[in-house]
Amino acid sequence: MKKPLLTLLGVMVAALAISQDLVVTVNRDSIACKVVGFSDDSLFYTIGESSKANSVAAVKRYALHQADVYVYKMNFQKELAAAHQEKQLLEGKSWQRIRLSANVGFGYQLDPDGNSGGDLVVPSDAMYLSVTKGADAAWFFSPNWGVGLTLYQYKTAKEYDYIAENQGGGYSYLNYVYGEDELLLTYCGPLILRKKQLFKDHTLLMMGFSVGPVLYDKKKNSTMGDYHITGKAIGGLCEFGVESRVNKYMYLGFKGSLFAGWINNRTWDDGRTRVAIPVERIDRDLHRVDLSVGLRVCL
Repeated sequence: MKKPLLTLLGVMVAALAISQDLVVTVNRDSIACKVVGFSDDSLFYTIGESSKANSVAAVKRYALHQADVYVYKMNFQKELAAAHQEKQLLEGKSWQRIRLSANVGFGYQLDPDGNSGGDLVVPSDAMYLSVTKGADAAWFFSPNWGVGLTLYQYKTAKEYDYIAENQGGGYSYLNYVYGEDELLLTYCGPLILRKKQLFKDHTLLMMGFSVGPVLYDKKKNSTMGDYHITGKAIGGLCEFGVESRVNKYMYLGFKGSLFAGWINNRTWDDGRTRVAIPVERIDRDLHRVDLSVGLRVCL
């Protein structure tokens, strides 16, 4: 058994030009061999994956011509260097410090009765559907922790209609009102990121948290008149996502975010009059939840 095995190993050893791992087949039985070292005229290998693979007794020797040893040794060292570099990168011993990200997705308003802007317009649908866009830039000061800046925008556009009752001259009459809303929430704030390696280090679990200012901008066009409502607020953002490696520098990511914000005062402007209006309790919440997909570039 030993002599045929060594003969076949000599035939298969050319595979070292591609990989440091060999598989030798004897009588239809496959044996896994791994090259572990070289001398001037010999190649050293182990058979199988036993617990004694690192012991001296488990290491086998195969004599080779010195020229062949040199070629195989060079290829072996290149393989080891590439594998070591990749292992360091994936294990976080040598991590990519700069991360740039862009996302697009859809979000839902968690307070369906709010954000009427004080104009007595009650949304007819149970929830708003908004288009979500986001981007962030982060610097990782350790393999698993990073800080940066994030920017999010939630844009909601909807149409509505209702019947308004008006009184004048001792008479009461009804008006049919049709209108359009366009709400844009812009959030920008510092970001704290935490990542964890999953699934053989090719997939990342990402978690982020941020607190910062929110800009509220709502345009209303209706048969009763056009006006513009603006305001500022404080909000917070929590996000959880999974990112899969596409290549050395790029990841494809999916994430969900929970945005929470409250606003107390708004400014109402119809082009002629500008008035600060207090916000009723039902209109204060700006909460959103969203799902998005995006690309991440790590440098």
